[in-house]
This record gives sequence, structure tokens and C-alpha cells, in this order.
Amino acid sequence: MNKRTFLMPRLPNRIAMLIVGLATTLVSAQETPSPASKTTVDPSGTWRREYDWYNTRIEEVLRVTLKDDGTVIGTLSRNDAVSEIQNAKLEGSELSFSVSNVYQGTTWTTRFTGIVTGDEIDGTVVLEVNDQSWDFPWQPKRSVQMDDVLGTWEVYIETPDGTVFEPTMKISKDGNEYKSVYTSMQGQVLDVKDLRVEDNMLKFTITADFDGYTLKVDYKGRPYGNKINGLLDYDFEGNAGQVEFTARRKPVQQFRNGLPLVFFEDFESGAERWTQTDAKAWQIVEEGGNRVYSQFQKSNYQPPVRSPLNMALVKDLHVGDFVLQARMNQTGKEYGHRDMCIFFGYQDPAHFYYVHIATKADAHANSIFIVNGEPRVSIATERTDGTDWRTGYHDVRIVRDCATGAIEVYYDDMDKPIMRARDDTFKAGRLGFGSFDDTGKIDDVIVWGRK
Repeated sequence: MNKRTFLMPRLPNRIAMLIVGLATTLVSAQETPSPASKTTVDPSGTWRREYDWYNTRIEEVLRVTLKDDGTVIGTLSRNDAVSEIQNAKLEGSELSFSVSNVYQGTTWTTRFTGIVTGDEIDGTVVLEVNDQSWDFPWQPKRSVQMDDVLGTWEVYIETPDGTVFEPTMKISKDGNEYKSVYTSMQGQVLDVKDLRVEDNMLKFTITADFDGYTLKVDYKGRPYGNKINGLLDYDFEGNAGQVEFTARRKPVQQFRNGLPLVFFEDFESGAERWTQTDAKAWQIVEEGGNRVYSQFQKSNYQPPVRSPLNMALVKDLHVGDFVLQARMNQTGKEYGHRDMCIFFGYQDPAHFYYVHIATKADAHANSIFIVNGEPRVSIATERTDGTDWRTGYHDVRIVRDCATGAIEVYYDDMDKPIMRARDDTFKAGRLGFGSFDDTGKIDDVIVWGRK
């Protein structure tokens, strides 16, 4: 019996295993129907319209999510201005919400109400300013563009014999190019080919060789906000078939502390958006199919004043008020100044703030510092006696309020800061990561802020 004949009786299960294990990253777990899933209308997705306002062309984009508990959340952007929708609700097929903005000291409130039918809404916009109001037609259309599917998707596939597979796929954007990385349940990483959106459908192809045989899988699914429903067509050496899949996107919170999301980085497409004091000291590494940014050796860099040596800064992001969050893993040896750093308010190599998270606090460690044309100075008004870097990755968050000068640093426990300071020397600047003279890794960098 040759190898091909031997495989034939097991082929359906083998194909199922390969498809699910190799399936591209689309997410969704099978769930008991919830109030949201029982609703006859689901407005989730991206709705677009264009209109003229005082000789200015406005591109309005509404992103809506209907949660499992029946509540509605979302954002409304007009050109570059993003606002969180308020008082949102869905009653039958009627969607309503409001948005308030302050312009030159005056509050402008816009109230939206419309009937959702398929990929269209037919409704009214009411603009309220002081004691006056104006009505306008509101007729956005739901559509899908590549920017609407960025993020990490978890796929759910159940084969006819009951086998379940849950691969993941990350879709990212590098300049004008869209990239995707697929990771099987076994941690095998595959590139996705022909990634595109056509007729509001997300499509892509995976091909792989197994024991000299070729598997081809074509995915086609309709995204609705953070959900995708679709079909995959597989062909394994002439044995072809079709399987349903669903997917859900891992959510990235669009607002935090009233600040919109302005930056997300998971390094799946590299580190082209970063600049370093020494590029040779940094590299992308893979850990179980996940890519992280590693500062693996000391930088060949001499700062103009005594301050950290190892820095990687986001290239084109300047923020004032912000909330920064990341996963960080210190990879050096254990000693009092074992550290990693977060930089903010960066003006130039001699003017910036940084947070130094270290094992033991002293005048030069485990504190918030300012570099202002002279060697770094601790400005923390409160801080712990030290920080434990053991046990791998840790969640770190910094909250900055420029109006009050407040700076708060959180480490794993997001309810109690490990450091506080108050300073308003630098109102805005760039952000980055690194260490004073150690090594470490970062991943899943999220920034909410005002540019």
C-alpha cells in the first residue's frame, strides 16, 4: 500500500485537522444565544457618509458594536476628530445616539435617530446649539474597508465530525501596505496571501505543504464590527469541501479616561514605526507564534547628559494628555537597579521625562525622572520601595494629565499606582521604551491621547 492510498481513509479528519490548525486568524467562539444575538437587527460595523458643511467636505464614519448584553457602544469621527457616542440604544430596528462637542466655549450636541435596514440607515440628525436646533437627513451606508478589519482575530471552526479549531490571525498596516500573520492552535505561523476586501467581504488564501501534499484554503467572510461570519473552501490534493467559520476580534478599547485611541502596536509587522538610539540593539523575536520587540543588548550611544542609554521611540506620535499601556518583560539579571524605562514628553536627547521601574528604589532608581538639559532628576512625590520584575511579562500603564501636571504609574495592579509625580515642564512630546543599561522586551503597546 503506497503512502497516498494509506492516507485516503483518514483524509477527511486529516483535512479537518489541517484546516482548523492552519486556519487564519478570525475569531469567534460558539456561544449560547444572548440578548444581542436574538435581536432581529444588529447595527454592528462601520457606517459612512459624506456631506458639505460651510464649503468643507466632511467624511463621517460611525463605528458601532452591539454587545452581547444588548448595549450599544461606538465612536463617530468627522475627518480627524473622534468622539465617543453617548446615550446609544437599539429599540427594534431604531438606532439612536448623541455626540457632544465644545467649540469656542459653546456646546454643540448632535442627536442621531434612524431605522436600520440591511446595510442602510434612514433617519434624521438634529443639531442643537444653545436654544436653537436644525434637522438634517441622515442616510449612512454600512461598508467594509481594510482599515475596518485591523487587529487580532480569533477564529472558530467546527468540522462535521465535531472537531473544533481556534486559530488566530493578526491583520496590521505598515504604511499603505496591509499584512497578516496566521497562527495555528499548535503555534505554527503562516503568511496569509491575497488579503483583501471585495464587495464588503474579507478574503484571503492560505497554502501549505504537508508530507509532500498541498493544502489550499480560501476564506471569505462578512465583517460586522468585531464579528465575521463566512465560509472557507479547502482543497487537499483534489479532495475539496466547504466549512463554515466565525470570528471575533479581540477588542481594543477605543476610549480611556475620555481620550481616543491614537496608537496600537503588536509588532506583527515589524518595527518600522520606531526609531532607536542604536538600531542594532533591538530586534523582533518570536515567542510561541507571537512577535515582540526585544532590546537584547546595550546600545552604542552616549547621551548628552546622564540619562538612559537604550531608547526606542515612536516615530510620528506627539501627545499631551495620554494613557499608555504595554506588556513589558525585563530580561536582565537580578540586582538593585534592574530596570526598564518608559519615555514621554520627549523633545530631544536632553529634554524629556522617563519612568524608571527598578528592583530597589534610591535616588537614581524606581522613580519618575526629568531630563532638562542636565543629568536626570527624580521628581516622584510618591513611590514604592521597589518593583519585582520576576515571572515574565507585566502590565504597565502611565496616565498623564497636562493641565494639572499629574503623572501616575501602574504596575500589574491597575487600581493602585506605584509612583506619582506632578510637573508641567514639557506639555507634549514623543513616547518610547527602553532601559537605562539593561535589557528587556515589550509588546501590545496601546496609547490613548490628544495629539
